[in-house]
Amino acid sequence: MKVTVLSWLLGLLALLFPFTQGSHIARSASLTTQVQWDKYSLIVNDKRIVLWSGEVHTWRLPVPDLWPDICQKAKAAGLNALSFYTHWGLVNPSDGTLDFDGYRALQPFFDAAKESGLYLIARPGPYINAETTAGGIPGWVTNIEGELRTNASDFVAAYTPYWRAVGKMFADNQVSNGGPIIAVQIENEYYLNWAGDIDRTYISDLENQMREVGVDVPFTFNDASPEGRLLNGTGAVQLYGADAYPLGFSCSSPDSWYTVDTQWTATDFFATTSGEYDEPYFIPEYQMGAFVGWNQTGSSGCRQLTGANFERVFYLNSLAMNIKMINFYMFFGGTNFGQMMYPSAITSYDYAAPVEETRALVPHKYGEFKSLGLWLRYAIDFPQTVPVGNGSAGYVDNSGVYVDELRNVVNNAGFYIGRQTNSSSFDTQTFKLSLNTSLGSFTVPSLGGNITFAGRDSRVFMTDFPFGSKQTLLYSTAPVMLGTTIGSQDVLVLYGELGQTFEIALLGTRGQMKPLSGAANVNITTATESDKIILNWNSISTGVSTFKVTFAEGSVLVLFADMLTSYQLWNPTITDSSEPFGAYAGYGSTESVLVGGPYFVRDVELEDKESIIALRGDLNDTASLWVLGPSHAKGVSWNGVLTKAKKNAFGAWSVDLPGPHSIGSVVTPQLGEWRFIDALPEIEKGFDDSAWTKADHVTTLNPNKPYDGKSVLYSQDYGFMQGNVIYRGHFKATGKEDEVNISLSTGPSGAGSVWLNEAFLGSAYVESTAGIEDVNATFAIPQDALKVGKDNVLTILADHMGFDQTDQTIVNGGTPNDIKFPRGIRGYSFSTDLEWKIQGNYGGNTHFPDRVRGILNEGGLCAERAGYHLPGFDDSKWVKRSPSEGLTKPGVGFFRTEFELHVPKGLEAPLSFVYPDTTGNYRSQLYVNGWMFGKRVGALGPQLVFPVPPGIINTNGHNTVALSLWALDNTTDAKVIDGFSVELLDGTWTTSRDAIVSNNPGWTTRKASC
Repeated sequence: MKVTVLSWLLGLLALLFPFTQGSHIARSASLTTQVQWDKYSLIVNDKRIVLWSGEVHTWRLPVPDLWPDICQKAKAAGLNALSFYTHWGLVNPSDGTLDFDGYRALQPFFDAAKESGLYLIARPGPYINAETTAGGIPGWVTNIEGELRTNASDFVAAYTPYWRAVGKMFADNQVSNGGPIIAVQIENEYYLNWAGDIDRTYISDLENQMREVGVDVPFTFNDASPEGRLLNGTGAVQLYGADAYPLGFSCSSPDSWYTVDTQWTATDFFATTSGEYDEPYFIPEYQMGAFVGWNQTGSSGCRQLTGANFERVFYLNSLAMNIKMINFYMFFGGTNFGQMMYPSAITSYDYAAPVEETRALVPHKYGEFKSLGLWLRYAIDFPQTVPVGNGSAGYVDNSGVYVDELRNVVNNAGFYIGRQTNSSSFDTQTFKLSLNTSLGSFTVPSLGGNITFAGRDSRVFMTDFPFGSKQTLLYSTAPVMLGTTIGSQDVLVLYGELGQTFEIALLGTRGQMKPLSGAANVNITTATESDKIILNWNSISTGVSTFKVTFAEGSVLVLFADMLTSYQLWNPTITDSSEPFGAYAGYGSTESVLVGGPYFVRDVELEDKESIIALRGDLNDTASLWVLGPSHAKGVSWNGVLTKAKKNAFGAWSVDLPGPHSIGSVVTPQLGEWRFIDALPEIEKGFDDSAWTKADHVTTLNPNKPYDGKSVLYSQDYGFMQGNVIYRGHFKATGKEDEVNISLSTGPSGAGSVWLNEAFLGSAYVESTAGIEDVNATFAIPQDALKVGKDNVLTILADHMGFDQTDQTIVNGGTPNDIKFPRGIRGYSFSTDLEWKIQGNYGGNTHFPDRVRGILNEGGLCAERAGYHLPGFDDSKWVKRSPSEGLTKPGVGFFRTEFELHVPKGLEAPLSFVYPDTTGNYRSQLYVNGWMFGKRVGALGPQLVFPVPPGIINTNGHNTVALSLWALDNTTDAKVIDGFSVELLDGTWTTSRDAIVSNNPGWTTRKASC
C-alpha cells in the first residue's frame, strides 16, 4: 500500500501528541475566543467545522418576510453559514442619509439566520462588486474628487457614516454577543490597478473603524486572484482567501469544462507567501452558477454547466486540495429590481443557483448539494485532516481514476476523494480501490464487482468513520449522506447510482444482517468475520432499501437510496432553545429526524410533551412520506395537522399527505384592459421645462473629461444617478444647422434617441462589449423641422445602464475611478450654441419621494416622474390601447392594466411576467405594484421571463401592472409588444412558510413632475 507507513506514523504521532481544540496553536482575532482557527480549520464555539457557506443578498429579494424561507432552505441543504453583501448605495442614497428600513434592514435577516441555525459572514464592502451599479458605491460618491477605494479624505468621509453604522450592527449580532456573525470581510476583490497595488492605509482605516465600534470577530478577504494581497503586513486580515470560478461565465457550451485544479492547495499557497502557514485556506466565492448578461447566448445552459456533476467533481476536488472554508456564490440569487444592475447585467440574478429566482428548488442541483452538505455535517473527523498522497498508482488499478488521500492527524481516519483523471471526461471508469484502515489494507470491493464512475463523477471513500452512539464504518465505497443516532437507533444513510456495485464494512463482533424493506431487487452478499461485517450490493432498486445490522455491541439501521431518491431525504435538527450554540451548524440540539419523500422539510419540533414529531414542510404533489424519529414519539403532525401515521417495516412513521391541489388551485390571472398614454411629452410643442435642472456646468470633478461642447452634461453631476435621463437643448435656429454630433455615454449595451422638436432624428447604440462606454453618432438636421429665428429644442433620451465596476476596467488598464465613467452625454458638437436642461428620476438622489422602494426603483421617464407606475393612480382618462397595438412612431408609450389574484392560503404559486420571443429594437420596463421588476431590451435579450415574488405581488387581491415601451426606430417590431402575459411556469406547491406582509405604497400627486 502506497501510504501505509505514512498513515501509520500519523496515527502514532496523534496518539503521542494529541491536539486539543482551543490549545495554544489555535488563533483568534485576539479579541474573542469564540472564533478561532489553525492550519486545519475554523473553530467556532470550540467546535471544528468545515465552513460550508452560501451567498445570499437580501436586497435582491425586497420582501423581508421571505428571508426566513431562504435561510431554512440553506440549513436544510446542509449549509452551516451564509455570506451576505450589504449595499452601501441602497442605504446611503445621498450624503447625510442612512436608511436601514424595509428591505434595507439587517436585523430581520440576522434573526432569521440565527433561528435557522446558520452562522453569518458579513461583507459590507464598501465596494462589493456583485454585478450591481458602481459595485455598491452610491451614485453621489462618483462625484467626489478623490480616488475611490483609497484613503483620499473625501472618500473616507463618504464611507465612514455607513461603515460605522453597519459595523455597530455587526458587533451587536456577532457570536460574542449571542448573534450569528462569525467574520467580517474587509473590502472586496481589492486592487487599484493592473499591477495589483493596494492602499494599506485605507484598509487599516476600515479595520480600525470596525474594531472601534466593537467588532471582535476575525476579518476576512477575498482576493480577486490568489496573489497574497492583505495576507501580511499593514492591514493584513486574519483569514485570507481568493475567489474561484473554474468554469467562467459563458454558458453557451454547457458540456465544455475546464479540468480541476490539482495544485491549488492551502499548504502550497501559504508556504510560498508566508512560510509555515497557520490558517485554513478560504474561498470566499466558489462558483455555484453564473450570471447572464445582455446579448448572451445559451443562457439556459448555465444550470446544466454548473449542475449536480459540477458540484460533485469540483466541490469535492476543493476539499481534496485541503480547502476547509468555502462560500458558494450564489446559493440564492434573486432579482436586480429597479436600476440595480451594472451595465453588463440583466434583471434576473437567478445565477443558476440551487434555489431559483422564484425560490423553487432545482431538484438535482439542490439535492446533490444537500447530500454533500449533510455528509460534511457528520464527518466530524474531516476538518482536522491533511493531504498525505494522491495519484492513481498504489490506489487504483485504472489510470483513468485519480485519488487524493487525506488523513485526520488525531485518529488517522481516512478520506479518499476519487474522480476521473480527466475530470472533464464523459467516459465510464471501473476500478478497484486500495484502502488503509485500522484493521489493515483492503482492496475493495472485496466481495465482487468493481467501483464505477460514470462520466464526470467523484466520490468520497471513508475509512474508520465514527457515527452514532458507538459505531464505526470501517470503509465504504458508497457515498455516505449521514451517520448519526436518531432516537435510540444508530443510523447510516448511503446512496448511489442505479446499476452499480457498492460495498461497506462495519466494525463489530458476531455481526448479522437482516433486510427490512425495499430490498427485493437488491442482490446483497454478506461476509461476517469476528471483527466486522461486509455488505456488498451488486445492484440496487429504486427507492430506499433498509437493513438491520446487529452486533454484540449494538445495532445499525442501514438505509440505501438510489441517487434521485436520496435527493428527497431530509435531516432537520430538532429545535432546542436551551442549547443556542450546541449544533454543528451553530444553534440548537444535534438531535435530528430523518424524513423521506416530501419536496421540502423546513424544520421539526417535538410537541405535546415530546410525543408528537411536528414537521413543517412543502409538498409539490401527493406525498407518501416517512419519518424516523425519537423512539418515544407517538405520532407525526405536518404543518400543524396531526396525521394518520403508521409504523413501517424499518420503524419509521409512514404518512400519506395531500398535495397542493387538495387545498385549491390557482387560475392563471388574465391581464385586464390596457390603458395608454404617450410618455414622451418632452418633444411636444410648448412643453414647459422651466422647472428642470439647468445643465450649465463648464467644469467637472470627474477625471473622465468631456470630449467636446460648452456644457458638461454628465447626469451624475446634476444628481441623477440611475435610469433613463432626458436632455433638452434649446437654440435659436439660423437655418444653417445641418447636423448634430452626440457622444452618448450609457455604458455597455446602452442606447439613446434624438429628436429635433417633434421630428425623430434617429438612435445610437453602445456596444455590449465590456469596457465600451460610449458611442459617437452624427444626426442630420431635417430643414423642414427647423424653426428659423425661433426657439428649437433637441431632445435626447439616454438609457443609464448603471455605473461600471472596477473588475471590467482594471483588466483593461483602468482604475477604480473608472466607476466614475460619465452617464448621459459625454460631448456634443453643433454649429449653434445650446442651452441645456436635464431631468432624471423625480427628486434626484436627495428628494426622491418613494423611500420604501428606494433610490434605484425609478428613472427619468415622464411616467416614472409622475408616478404613473404606482398602484392607485387613476388612468381612466387614458385611451384604451394595449402593448400589442403599441406605438405609431418612435418614442415612448406607457401602458397600465390590472388583475385580480387569489392564491389559497398555504399554496405557493410563483408568477412570472413573460415577454414575447420576438426581436425588436425596443426597450421596455416592467412595473408590478410600483416596483420595477423587469428591463427588457428587445434587440439584445436574452431574458423573456421575469418572476415577481409574493409581497410584491398581492396574492389575494388587486394588482397593478405597467409597461414602458421605448421604440428606437420606426419598424413594427420596435413599436409593439405582442403577447405579453402573466404565467404560472413553475407550478404550485403547498408551503409552510410564514405569512407575508406587503408594503406597496400607492400614488400621490407629484408637483411639476413632467
